[in-house]
Amino acid sequence: MIERIDSAVFGPVPDFVRLTVRMRRIHDVTDGAAAAAREALARAGAAAAAAPAPDAMFAAWRTAYADVGLPAATVPPHEALLAWARSPHGVPSQGVVADLLNAFSLTHGVPTAGYDVDHIQGDLWLRPSRGCEAHWPLGGAAGRPNTVEINELILADSADAVVARAWHGAPGAQAFVGAAGRDILLHFDLLPPAPAALQDVGLLALEASTRIGSLLGGPLSWQAMSRAVPMARWDA
Repeated sequence: MIERIDSAVFGPVPDFVRLTVRMRRIHDVTDGAAAAAREALARAGAAAAAAPAPDAMFAAWRTAYADVGLPAATVPPHEALLAWARSPHGVPSQGVVADLLNAFSLTHGVPTAGYDVDHIQGDLWLRPSRGCEAHWPLGGAAGRPNTVEINELILADSADAVVARAWHGAPGAQAFVGAAGRDILLHFDLLPPAPAALQDVGLLALEASTRIGSLLGGPLSWQAMSRAVPMARWDA
């Protein structure tokens, strides 16, 4: 599998970096792992709700969205998570991988996403849509997929199935990571002014692997995608 980021992203947003992490042959999800992930999410949500909002990071993402042509109403996913964390019931659990990614996003103020590789056909490409792609929204009714407006920035596979709309903000049901996932892809998206500790993607990869790998196991590898290296190649 090859991951690509289109020049339509790096033209207006040259400093964008995506850390992509692949975990294979992950373990069965135990009750202990599920409980630990829920606890991590609850702790991260409480801490983020009590702390000042990272408004500069939210503003950077909103500017990037505007620069690639996303609507002004598009809310960065980590900003939406913070609003959820500050609500009376907090961020609900969505499974071990989603809970750990959401906890990481709340802790560091960066967008995160996870995908089940076994439900991705061919390669992945972050690119403007052509208006012919299909998107099955997470939590939506089964059956006819939604269409995507032309030129919306999407993450699509080789079969033109949209695994995420609005850059990374609206995941599709097709590749959602459930309890049966054994080969998963994790994305951590960075823009200045990310905290200094996160500007070294190696440190970010180490923290992600420590947190997530400790509960899920399995071999882990990572690559950084940027304007200089807009492609990541994964062996089958």
